[in-house]
Amino acid sequence: MKQSMTPQIQCDQAITTSREYALAHWCDRAQRWEVPFHRFLTTTTPSHLVGQFIVSYWFDCPIYEGKTFMIIQIHKGVKTQTIENIINSEQLQDNDLVKVLETFICPEINNNRVESKYTSKILLEGVNSQSKLSLSLRETNLQRTRYPFYCTLPSFTLKN
Repeated sequence: MKQSMTPQIQCDQAITTSREYALAHWCDRAQRWEVPFHRFLTTTTPSHLVGQFIVSYWFDCPIYEGKTFMIIQIHKGVKTQTIENIINSEQLQDNDLVKVLETFICPEINNNRVESKYTSKILLEGVNSQSKLSLSLRETNLQRTRYPFYCTLPSFTLKN
């Protein structure tokens, strides 16, 4: 059994060493897709690809009903500005650098968030498959912003 697993692990490592996985989110204010500088740390299994941000300052943004996120696969070393230029243009379908793996649309937050003693999270279902995107939530001061929640610490699970 150990021998049969070794080629799968080597294959997965080869894929993740040549590719990176990034989060893209639609920014209403700028009317364009934005991509954080940091990439997901990933782990593969025979059936899933799992990625996570491990530090909250890597990403945070307002979250609200209808907010859209994408998990994208990119070639290692491609600059963030190049990625944003591709996904905000007509070139997204006809390129070899960026591939959209899944899209997530936020439902109404009040009914869908999961609260625990230490954190509040929301779990988004993928549009095209059984994929999941989990986001930690923090409440904001309603007098200072029109968005009552910000999200951080994204993590995803994509079925292979």
